[in-house]
Amino acid sequence: MIKVISYIITALLIFSCKSGFAQTCCSGGVPISTNLGLPPSLKGTWQFALTYDLNTLNTLKEGTTVIEDNARLRRTHSLILSAGYSVSDRFAMEGLFPYVRQERKITQPGGFDDFEFTQGPGDILLLFKYRITSLNNQKHVLSVGAGPKFATGSSDELNSRGLTLNLDLQPGSGATDLILWSNYIFSGFKRPSRSLYGVITYRSTGVNNNYLGNSSYEIGNNIRILGGVSDQFVVGSKIFSTSAGLRFRKASQDQFEGAPLPSTGGEWLFLIPGFGVSLLPNFVLETNVELPLYSNPLGTQLTPTYRFNLGASYSIGKNELKYPNDKL
Repeated sequence: MIKVISYIITALLIFSCKSGFAQTCCSGGVPISTNLGLPPSLKGTWQFALTYDLNTLNTLKEGTTVIEDNARLRRTHSLILSAGYSVSDRFAMEGLFPYVRQERKITQPGGFDDFEFTQGPGDILLLFKYRITSLNNQKHVLSVGAGPKFATGSSDELNSRGLTLNLDLQPGSGATDLILWSNYIFSGFKRPSRSLYGVITYRSTGVNNNYLGNSSYEIGNNIRILGGVSDQFVVGSKIFSTSAGLRFRKASQDQFEGAPLPSTGGEWLFLIPGFGVSLLPNFVLETNVELPLYSNPLGTQLTPTYRFNLGASYSIGKNELKYPNDKL
């Protein structure tokens, strides 16, 4: 009986997506894999970062066509603690510990707002990183990493009517994923303080076998490719940094009971300008905004309108490199 009810609920979800009420998992979600990448550092260095991430989805699209409808709003607020330790000059470990608040508002005719939210600890991620390039090569730094994302966040929160909320409104995904990561830095591009950087993150998702009781749901595998340039300059006793990057994201369709779910997956391209300041040699404040340049969701979906990121990082030990935030 529970499984029959879950099928009915999912059928209604599919119908609402086709009708323009899309609130998909792949367009929202918790920005765990997009906040990876503490700077490379020397043996014995501890690094900590606290980041506030706001992802706002208020643009309804069918493919590349914008649908003029401002009645639907999604927001994800994430407070993410990152902690890393360099076991050696080549090998390091990093962990992400998020706290997530998911919000959805649908404005009905007559001004009535249908508002739902959940909040709580999200899914924890561990990343094991290895530097490939020689330690004597300071201009080119190539690192790779891999690690699991655990299903530590809740994925069965209820709404005010006692019904289980859709997965895109849950603090966690209910599945264990595999994260593959690579990072390249070219320092001294045309001037000593300028760097080029590139980051590739691939997320191979697992299956939530307890979705809506006893159904299976799998968020689509996705890849993120980030490339950009950063520079540093000194004003008085402070070091300021600026950066500009492009991030491409491609996500496969979600799967419900092994079948592709309509109005999930797609392609997105974002422009990311950033700014930072080193208040102390080992204490840095950074901020950036993410603006969509191109989006082509499959079917009808809410897509990101803007994203804001503000963070502070602190290190204990001697960092090998200093460059602006590329954890995007």
